[in-house]
Amino acid sequence: MELTETNDIKKYIIENKLLIYPTQDVPEDFPNISWGNENWKDFINVAVKQGASMIFFKEEVFKETHISSNIIPTSDSDERIIEFNNKIRAFDNYVGELAIFTMYWIKNDIIHSFIKTASWADDFLSISVMLENTEDREVLGM
Repeated sequence: MELTETNDIKKYIIENKLLIYPTQDVPEDFPNISWGNENWKDFINVAVKQGASMIFFKEEVFKETHISSNIIPTSDSDERIIEFNNKIRAFDNYVGELAIFTMYWIKNDIIHSFIKTASWADDFLSISVMLENTEDREVLGM
């Protein structure tokens, strides 16, 4: 997803007389219903019809620390680790770009959320999550 698209979303929210509340949190204490498709206008229209007055808006930008925290220290002879590190470093071009954005509204203590992840961010997550699998950690010599 491009930042320009989130600007269009913000504009549409304001045009519909909703407030935008920038946040870094999504409450975990409430039940959460996730929107089932990628049509953000329909999501906002439902919020309006349900009487929402505010849309919480969270933008997660990809940072250098996302890369550096996944790099595995290695010697030049560890080919599998070098290959893994190269896959992680290939995402360096995305530093500073929007990776994930979430918007939500709350009604009757239920969070109604819309989440969009950039396709490259999904790829990064699938590679970095590989380290959480103990078999893969053993293969990589960890």
